Amino acid sequence: MSDDSKQVIAPLEAKYLSDIPGFELPKGILAKGGTGVGGSTLAISGPHPYIIAVPTTSLIVNKQEQHSNIYGVYYREEAQWDGIELEIYLNRCLVPVFMVTYDSLARLTEKLQELGQPVYQRYRLLVDEYTEALKAYSYRDKAINSMLAEARKFEYATYMSATPIPRDLTPAEFLGLPYTEVVWQDTGRVTPVRVRSTKPYAAVATLVRIFKASRYAISLTGGTTNELFIYLNSVKGIKRILDKANVLPSEVKIVCADKAQNRDTLQEYSIDKPIGPNKPLNFFTCKAFSGCDLYSSNGLTVIVSNVHQKHTLVDIATDVYQIVGRIRNVDNPFKNQLYHIYNTGAIEMTRPEFDKLVAQKVAHTNTQMAAFNTWPEEERAAFKKRMSLDLEADYLYFNEETGLLEYNGLKQMSEELDFRITQETYTTGATVRRAYKEAGFDASGREHWLKLADEFKQKFTKLSFKQVAKEYVTLRATTPQAPRLAELLALEPELAELYDTLGASTLRSSGYNKSLLRKALQEEQAGRAAIQQRVLTHFQAGGFFSSNEIISVIGEAHREQGITRRAKSADITKYFPAQKHQQRVGGKPVTGYWLPGSSPSQPGLGHPQPTK
Repeated sequence: MSDDSKQVIAPLEAKYLSDIPGFELPKGILAKGGTGVGGSTLAISGPHPYIIAVPTTSLIVNKQEQHSNIYGVYYREEAQWDGIELEIYLNRCLVPVFMVTYDSLARLTEKLQELGQPVYQRYRLLVDEYTEALKAYSYRDKAINSMLAEARKFEYATYMSATPIPRDLTPAEFLGLPYTEVVWQDTGRVTPVRVRSTKPYAAVATLVRIFKASRYAISLTGGTTNELFIYLNSVKGIKRILDKANVLPSEVKIVCADKAQNRDTLQEYSIDKPIGPNKPLNFFTCKAFSGCDLYSSNGLTVIVSNVHQKHTLVDIATDVYQIVGRIRNVDNPFKNQLYHIYNTGAIEMTRPEFDKLVAQKVAHTNTQMAAFNTWPEEERAAFKKRMSLDLEADYLYFNEETGLLEYNGLKQMSEELDFRITQETYTTGATVRRAYKEAGFDASGREHWLKLADEFKQKFTKLSFKQVAKEYVTLRATTPQAPRLAELLALEPELAELYDTLGASTLRSSGYNKSLLRKALQEEQAGRAAIQQRVLTHFQAGGFFSSNEIISVIGEAHREQGITRRAKSADITKYFPAQKHQQRVGGKPVTGYWLPGSSPSQPGLGHPQPTK
């Protein structure tokens, strides 16, 4: 950064930038020291006309739903840009505030100048979450180059973020700017609970199933959460989790880019806006990682990363700070906790290999610049079409105004950051822990961390068999058609067989002990086979037999198998597909059953057909 740097110490009781006496957004870089401290609010509600450039459309919509004075500028049909709409707004608003996506900044300034507005002198510019320019450069280079070129024209511009770009990754565009850091005295350090899993999506699906089975209420240190805020930058990953956990559309809110591809992937699940009613399960892609305001009095933050899908790997130094600050409620008991479910490995390139590749690209870039910039204008124009390939491969930037090649330091720094995230941070559990520690998170308080980790794993990775079985038995007895029975069976599929074979009383008397019940089931199944064989041998010819006669034989079989309980009429249909009938024997009505014959050569004794 430049030598023109300063610290601003916030008063002890301050929670927002507006609580700092005399504070206004400064020129240059502002490291505001935290999320949710009201940086953009100063611009939106302040005395100066502002243009606020942000990374996503959803952030504009989110702020517009909270502030009526914002004019949002993102992709619009050309018919809407006839100037009338802008003029109406400018005439109505004494202190105009425009909020634009990075790629719309130049379009807005052009339209304002057509209306006679001295844009670069009258308006202050706020580039919110400017660190996104570095992280998103690989796939938004044109939009970011355009935004930075336009930003340099403003007399007063602020580049703001909760977490500044690391010094060794700071592009030349920012090195000479004044630097202001806000230091907060009353901030609790965030404790990240790291949950490593070889299959992170399956782990999250288990978490979701347990949350559903717990009726969306899990008690943790500090309170009870009824809402999970799950951050996963993969729409396909979200769909896999929802399918695996049998989540209904009414149970989930999904915030992602509203485009055809995502709608096709999500199928029956809809795409929602960040602002609006929460659901028990709330999923967010990177569209909501930065800047969006979310509200929940007890929402719990969960981050999901999968090394086999590089776009899901979050930067711990920047993204995690943004994510944990999305929920704005200061009274949320979980505001300083987050749970990060991730896997490690899948390294594709070592540091020496990457450094060698960068050195080659730097040398190639410098060679092309040295040659191209000395050619006459006609030769440069002729070579420009071929040069587009080199612009993609190397660190080149073509300046349309000068017609010369320039060194693209932002692209190089973006590649370095991407390498650190995808190839170094998620190598092992130790490298993840080190990244959290270096980023200033509370990763060293082992006793407290272990308590939170154990609690999370106990509550969210395993629901006790006893809890599930007890509720299942109650519902089977009272509400046998309850839809919740399917949810409980998804957690413990063998419950149906245990209940149907052993009965509710056996499950209760065992204390819902899984090992005892499994043993009892095995014994019951073995005993049942032996009893069936014993009775079928006795009544091998089949036909009609009285209930007392059949029960007597079953009782003998019980004694042979060491079963102490008395045989009852209910045991008959328990062991055989028998039909109950009443037959006259010796002129008297006798209640009994028709039993199938056990030998094909002896179909029965030719007893009279059953009569009612």
